[in-house]
Amino acid sequence: MYSLQDINTITGLPVRTIRYYIQKNLVDKPEGARKTATYGQQHLEQLMTVKRLSDAGLSLAAIAKVMNGSQVAHVPPSDLQPGQIRAVSQVHISPGVELSIDPMQCNLSTQQLRELSQQIIATISRFNKES
Repeated sequence: MYSLQDINTITGLPVRTIRYYIQKNLVDKPEGARKTATYGQQHLEQLMTVKRLSDAGLSLAAIAKVMNGSQVAHVPPSDLQPGQIRAVSQVHISPGVELSIDPMQCNLSTQQLRELSQQIIATISRFNKES
């Protein structure tokens, strides 16, 4: 769990901007009261996604559509620079198998990512039964 100051340091976003994104429902509300609020990995990923989309020139209205899953962002992949932070989701498939997804580069909706994960899980399960 992270404090607001931790999130500020990790993302490089000003505290005021983080609060604004929460107010605009671009990022989920933190757990707990204002001074003792805590943020998790999901908050960090949401903030990094909003930051990347904003840096790519999308409006907050367009970012809101991407964040709620009604629109897929088509942002050209950027070359990572040393020290640059990116949010990657990891999906546990089975023991020893994880799927790493950069939601901003794969250009898939949340529903498509769920379907992809389910298909991979079904395939691994089928392989295990055949062994």
